[in-house]
Amino acid sequence: MVHICRYACAVLFSSALVAIHAQNLAAVDDVWFDQVTAPTKLTTAQIEDFCRKIHRAIAAGQDEKQLAALAPADQSPRILFLSLSNDLWPSRTYFGGGWNFAHAWESTTAIMLANEKTYALETAKQARGTIDGAKREGKPVPQDWVDREKNPGAWSWLRLDIVQVARPSFDYSVEGSKIALTSLVGLAFGPQVGFAFPPAQLTGRCLVTPERFLAKQQVANIIAETYNWGAMKNWLRLSAVESGHRICLFEVDSYCTDGQNVVRLYRGHPIAQLPNNDQCLDAATRAGELLISYLDPAKGTLAVPFPEWLPSVSNSGPSAGVSNREAPDAQAELVIALARLAQSNSEKKHLAAGAALAARPLQAAMMRYGQNKEFIAVIEKEPVAADSHLEPRRITTLRSNATACLAFIELTTIFPDNPDYPAIATAIGRHICRQAQPGNGFIPAKLFPSDQIYEGGDLSDYGQAEAEAMAALALAKLGKKNHNSDFLEIADDNLAYLLTSKIQKQELTAIATSPWLAEALGQYYRRNNEYVSQLSRLTLAASIDVNTEPIFPDLFGAVHDWESMTTAAERSWLLASLSKTLRNSDQAAKAAEAMAAAAAFLCFQYQARIDRATAAALSRPNYYVNFFRDHLEDFGFDLNGQATQIISLLALRQELTEGYDGQFPKFDQFKEKLAAAQRAIDTHPLPLSVELVIHRGIDDSADGRDLLGDIPKRGAVNFRGKGGKIIPAKEEISSGVLKKKRRNNKAPAGLPGQPK
Repeated sequence: MVHICRYACAVLFSSALVAIHAQNLAAVDDVWFDQVTAPTKLTTAQIEDFCRKIHRAIAAGQDEKQLAALAPADQSPRILFLSLSNDLWPSRTYFGGGWNFAHAWESTTAIMLANEKTYALETAKQARGTIDGAKREGKPVPQDWVDREKNPGAWSWLRLDIVQVARPSFDYSVEGSKIALTSLVGLAFGPQVGFAFPPAQLTGRCLVTPERFLAKQQVANIIAETYNWGAMKNWLRLSAVESGHRICLFEVDSYCTDGQNVVRLYRGHPIAQLPNNDQCLDAATRAGELLISYLDPAKGTLAVPFPEWLPSVSNSGPSAGVSNREAPDAQAELVIALARLAQSNSEKKHLAAGAALAARPLQAAMMRYGQNKEFIAVIEKEPVAADSHLEPRRITTLRSNATACLAFIELTTIFPDNPDYPAIATAIGRHICRQAQPGNGFIPAKLFPSDQIYEGGDLSDYGQAEAEAMAALALAKLGKKNHNSDFLEIADDNLAYLLTSKIQKQELTAIATSPWLAEALGQYYRRNNEYVSQLSRLTLAASIDVNTEPIFPDLFGAVHDWESMTTAAERSWLLASLSKTLRNSDQAAKAAEAMAAAAAFLCFQYQARIDRATAAALSRPNYYVNFFRDHLEDFGFDLNGQATQIISLLALRQELTEGYDGQFPKFDQFKEKLAAAQRAIDTHPLPLSVELVIHRGIDDSADGRDLLGDIPKRGAVNFRGKGGKIIPAKEEISSGVLKKKRRNNKAPAGLPGQPK
């Protein structure tokens, strides 16, 4: 029998890491990543069947020989990663290699069986220590830790990562070399040390900094949690060497199973599909219920228990220590999302109650003013630098007040017997009228209570257009509901202004593609030929930059150069709103064009949803399930993203149901384009290139979460994409959630609403 080399790595918390004695790379009996030069010939169906079998066999406690017999026949060299996880704790991952698939599987299972007992013993000790410590300090003992001590080896999900191809790279330095595209490409050091990091680990456990360096302290932390102090010494020794490491970059195919269902993954998430109406409602409902569960039952403020959540209010400067870390407009968007969800759901009572609870921070930020206290304004502090000694002034912004007004209009709909909500909405509407300009448009911000124009805002042209659209929409709705001619006059004048100045007079690429603009124009009463023509231009502006021939298959449906799934959700919501308005204007053909264009955006945005297979890469998987992340390169979440996704999915479901019998127009054309894009899933190598490693010299940047997989602007990196095309990697450093286009200088040049 051929000698099988055996390795294991510290992948996520509580993995078993074993570095076997040093081996010369040229030793013929050993397989390392270098030898994996071609993809496996096994079919997807064969691998899925194998995953089901090994899940059941490991769960049944079968021995090494029985497990080895399950391997399918494939004679090319292979490296396999095997991960076991449950919903509450990090997965432990083992890997092994061999000259064929069976040998690689035997190597992997041998490592797994040898280390699972140690893992269970050490984990139980750790749990007992945590429980005892809590008792000594008089703190409550979490049930999670009690269960962990009772069953430390519990797992329910199995993940198999198959290394399909690898390429060596030389002279790598932990502190001086950067790596791009780590959501798609893994990293392995030489067999002498036995460290390897698959893409799911690099992204899920933030092992790469935003500056693209390997986060050596984070790696050390994870190794420490494996209880393998010999491996820790090896890592400290390796990471201290400034250069000279020979590494391998590699691509994987990934599968996750619970023993029954098998999910094939690409970039760590399920392969994209177009959700049906029921799936749209289910995803929106689950996210809404999850958000409600994290609202303070007394204050309505949001507290999400994981670090990848990015609050919309900074925790430094004047906002430090505030009880609500979400800005008023973000909080209001949550109220709107929950209220619309309540209207769309048969089990609406608790959703309506959640919307009312989420409105409490808005009410706390409001102030009545005027001789008869007939005005209400949402008051904010102006943003100042964290080290500023100036006292921040109070301001009222158009966006926050318009969003709040819309939120209370929605609450009026779901609570028709509550007199407070319409009264609040009307009083905010009166305040918004005070920010209307005589020549149309609105003043973006004022100082309070002096009513002077505030000059320090950061809205872009796109953001100003969106805020004005929200204000006009709020006044139009209030005017119609209350038969208030003053509100209606300002609303109609500004809707005409928006139609002319923000669409008709703009270049196509400069039109503000905001769904709020589409919703506002749906309130306009002059539905003549010019109106229809400008809505058609807005449809074209919203759909012209959709990516249907992407470099990577999971980017199908993204906005070109702005691969945020929140942005895609805004586009699909906008197009659904336009479809509804055009249908109601007897423009069925133009409406169908808008709705057909929304399909690709929906396909992309739905990948934002965190399912259990995707969450398995994270430290506490169950916390993340059913939230929406912003982009695919890493895990970043914010409140605007959650609200936008919920509103978008509900708008799409409603329009598909009311206008198209639940089926997108031109669906066959969409399926053909998606299938063509997804053929690249089985293409290896795709992004793999030694040029993804950039040698820069030592950078002292702090460790942080790997967020977009980009590299700094100091240099360009190219890789070979689909069809042999040479493609440059992005050069920006990103954040967990891509910056919103409504802010100045935050969107790539050339995007709608941004200067070229």
